[in-house]
Amino acid sequence: MDTFHTPVLVDEIVDGLLLTKNANTIDATLGHGGHTEKILQESAPHGKVLAIDKDSGNIAIARKRLHAYADRIIFVHSSFDQLSHIVKEHTFAPDALVLDLGVSSLHLDDADRGFSFLHNGPLDMRLDPTTQQERAQDIISTSSEEGLATLFKKYGEEQFARSIARTIVKEREGKTLSTTHQLSECIARGIPPRVRAMRIKKHQNPATKVFQALRIAVNDELGQLERVLPQAVDVLKPLGGRLAVISFHSLEDRMVKNFFRDSANDCECPPDFPVCACSKNPELRILTKKPITPSENESKQNPRARSAKLRIAEAISL
Repeated sequence: MDTFHTPVLVDEIVDGLLLTKNANTIDATLGHGGHTEKILQESAPHGKVLAIDKDSGNIAIARKRLHAYADRIIFVHSSFDQLSHIVKEHTFAPDALVLDLGVSSLHLDDADRGFSFLHNGPLDMRLDPTTQQERAQDIISTSSEEGLATLFKKYGEEQFARSIARTIVKEREGKTLSTTHQLSECIARGIPPRVRAMRIKKHQNPATKVFQALRIAVNDELGQLERVLPQAVDVLKPLGGRLAVISFHSLEDRMVKNFFRDSANDCECPPDFPVCACSKNPELRILTKKPITPSENESKQNPRARSAKLRIAEAISL
């Protein structure tokens, strides 16, 4: 029996995209195909999906899962920040687009991928080892104390970034930090005991924020998100096309929120300008004033869904 990653907010995505029986959709983060499967069901019999994923392993799993819909799916192994090129190459005109920015549960549970402090494995964290060279271990081994502290603060919002960085640099003088457990133990020593105990009491592993920061850095997650959002607006049907984005931490959500806000504004002039001089037209209409979050029942069944936030916008440019 196959085990698939459990997608989050599936019904909310489908409802928000307002799919018709002929709707063409881009799933820019295919994963194991959970969202795509529901989208194909809702857009039957003619709707198609352009499914993109950076991990060839995910595509293989999704291809097997979605074999019954093979004539309605185009699979693409690529980073989603190549969206404009992919759409042009496949002459695909989307009515809707989905971005689920979460890491697959199977990635987190696979010790050999090195994403999780819960399973001991190599410090890797690459989503696509076939095209990416730099691993988390490389960052830990070669970055300066200042560089590590900046990374942990910027991408992990870790309060004790400096102390943790200092502990890592001191630790690596005597041995190579090459496994997830070695690193998580080192991180714990860089956090004051009282704070460490408080986080554990709240069911927050002390290594969580640093591991997030490393994963973001290794995969350039925020850079790719920044690059794909304007492309998403450009490729969507200009009037009525819908964009749905699921984020899992404040850095992603803030970026999506700000992009939606800026794209919905009709003026970019400085506030002290008496009259608008930019002649900018809004490109999006925000459909979710506040992000949609998982129900209590979904969070209970899938604890990793708890931090998910869904924002949806509609293209209004002519």
